[in-house]
Amino acid sequence: MNNQSYIKPEINKEHPRIKNRTPDEQKYRDDLAQVLKANRQLGDVGRQAARVVLENESKSPEYISAKENIPEDLAKDILEYILHSEEPEDLKIDRILEKSKGVSHKKIAKLLIEKGNNHAVYALAENLEKFEGLDSETAKLLTEKGYGSVVINNLKKFEKLDSETVELLIKEVREAE
Repeated sequence: MNNQSYIKPEINKEHPRIKNRTPDEQKYRDDLAQVLKANRQLGDVGRQAARVVLENESKSPEYISAKENIPEDLAKDILEYILHSEEPEDLKIDRILEKSKGVSHKKIAKLLIEKGNNHAVYALAENLEKFEGLDSETAKLLTEKGYGSVVINNLKKFEKLDSETVELLIKEVREAE
């Protein structure tokens, strides 16, 4: 066993994800970090409590915004818009993309899949041709939601699919035959 003490990595305050946070986002992150640190110091039970807190917080618009650098009001607006759409056809992906200028399509797609309802995932799948720069994670999430055939038909929208996602897509094709 190594007797060297643990050296805490230094935080790069110039990193774009940190540098572009609003003061409210930074305060939220700092407050959450304090709660998690306090819980972890309580031993096994505290670490378990910290995991539960983090799991619950990871679903909040504030957490998504602070983590993904999607402006908080934009994330809330998109999630509220999704919530009030009664039918998948009511969701206008063009409206979401227009309001989200400057935010990567990958982040918007991930928000729709992970935090949106079934209508949001359906609308994303039906409008995949309007998105650019999607990644392997997005392809995997869509495939797991039952939209693997849409991913296959829009492969050029995805950059660098990893082997796990490719295997998942192959399995999807075989099951469809």
